[in-house]
Amino acid sequence: MGRPKIKISSSNLVRIFDILSIASISFIIILSINSYIKAPDIVPTHFDINGNPNNWGNKITLFIIPGISVLLYIILTIASHYPHIFNYPVKITEGNAERQYLLAIELLSLLKLSVLILFIFISLKIYCKNIEINTIIPVPVLFAILVLIITIRYFFRARKIK
Repeated sequence: MGRPKIKISSSNLVRIFDILSIASISFIIILSINSYIKAPDIVPTHFDINGNPNNWGNKITLFIIPGISVLLYIILTIASHYPHIFNYPVKITEGNAERQYLLAIELLSLLKLSVLILFIFISLKIYCKNIEINTIIPVPVLFAILVLIITIRYFFRARKIK
């Protein structure tokens, strides 16, 4: 017997995350266009753990992050319409399916927003390097902490609902 396939209405939290995700994508696109206009022909394309550029490329590469951002948003938004195929830490039954599916959709929306926020930090770092402003943005550390908190929170919430 398969998992129940039920239609889940978006919660207010999912709607807020989606609005923030769209705003994040818009910010990334605007920042990338502005960076492209102000950038020299060769720009940093990769940074080491300390935020120092260690790879360079053509300034057209500034549009890779906005492209990935839009693609990520589309793929994860489509995936959130199929919560019955996700993996869960508990057995899915008729009694807990709706709540588990909603939790999974909320997690997916929050992770989508988290990755887009990471892309904002990366885009800001590139922008600041292009206009020669030094910044201290510990992107990997912030991102790792954020993902860890989100995952642990979801796991404990999902385990409570059996």
